[in-house]
Amino acid sequence: MALTPDAFDLSVRDTIMPVVPFFHANGWSIVFSAPMSGCKLVLPGMKLDGVSVYELLEAEKVTMTAAVPTIWLMLLAHMEANNFKLSTLRRVLIGGSACPRAMIEKFEKNYGVTVAHAWGMTEMNPVGSICAIKPDYDARRFRKILD
Repeated sequence: MALTPDAFDLSVRDTIMPVVPFFHANGWSIVFSAPMSGCKLVLPGMKLDGVSVYELLEAEKVTMTAAVPTIWLMLLAHMEANNFKLSTLRRVLIGGSACPRAMIEKFEKNYGVTVAHAWGMTEMNPVGSICAIKPDYDARRFRKILD
């Protein structure tokens, strides 16, 4: 399920970097999905601050990544403070807690990165749900519904 187009949408052309521990549900889904799809898997190690995450995203040409909102707040703050852009990142998966609307808008409007919100549990093996917007709801219609 994680490899479907409306979920991770991974292929041999992708590089994925999970910024989540492997004991976390999202970590398990990525560590198995990456080899199944043939994509490159980048492991960030212990440095999860905005500077380190940004440098690794760019150096490894990451196309998809996943983390909790706290990680993305540090990354976005670092990028905004230094006027940086993301050259290869196309998709961000956010889980663990509710994602602020402003964060989604920054990723999508300022950096051209699609955001998906996910929920899961280890007991679910592990993906429970991933938010995918249906084609019927373009950005304008979706924004009107939320407002």
